[in-house]
Amino acid sequence: MEPNWDDLRIFLSLAREGTLTTAARALGVSHPTVARRVQALEKQIGARLFERLPDRFVPTSAGEELLADTEAMEKAALSINRRSAGLGDTVSGVVRLSAGEAMAALLARHLPELRSSLDQIEFELSASHTLANLSRREADLLIREQMPDLGGIVASEVAIGPIAFRHEPTGAVGEIAGHLHPKARVATRGRSMERRCFACDGERAVMPAFGAYTGGLSIRDPAFAKIFRTPGFMAHVLGDNRLHAIAASRCY
Repeated sequence: MEPNWDDLRIFLSLAREGTLTTAARALGVSHPTVARRVQALEKQIGARLFERLPDRFVPTSAGEELLADTEAMEKAALSINRRSAGLGDTVSGVVRLSAGEAMAALLARHLPELRSSLDQIEFELSASHTLANLSRREADLLIREQMPDLGGIVASEVAIGPIAFRHEPTGAVGEIAGHLHPKARVATRGRSMERRCFACDGERAVMPAFGAYTGGLSIRDPAFAKIFRTPGFMAHVLGDNRLHAIAASRCY
């Protein structure tokens, strides 16, 4: 009998977490379930996979070999999941955001109104100073005030199902981009005001600059007309406590 993925997933969690308690918590199962499934896997494979130390479980040489293969399986499974999620015709799904407490508070104020324009997208926001593991989908987008010291691959774009994060916008459906960093000038109460804004038409979005503000491009610039091919796109202007949805055609 070949090992099934559920047993291998429990083995993988125990190898990463080091204890039955933390592995069980990460998986949402009971402590005895983790112990029982690992013992069953060892019996099925015919090798001891962990050294049981007083304070933690440490993979044996056989466990290290299985760990490498299981991580490769996990990576392939995640890749299949991302690709299959992008086969539909509509832009929908869950986007998991991880940010520090201050940035998370800022995002929390503005996400509800942004979601009103992307009504098929669910946003999950986590406030944590711990760096989420992007490859394991602990988060889809990691937002930090400073560049974290991360290893891995630098990519010009990241596709998560039907959603693509990239620096320079192309106008593709499902795109969330930056680079242009839109700003809008609007008239209110007899005076004009210029603020950063999201540009969005319900199928694609361009984000404003966060953190140190070094400038921005007017939402009436012809560059946005090339991205949003219909005139009815919106400027979601950043206010003090909320976003203000204003037709881009009303800005100047």
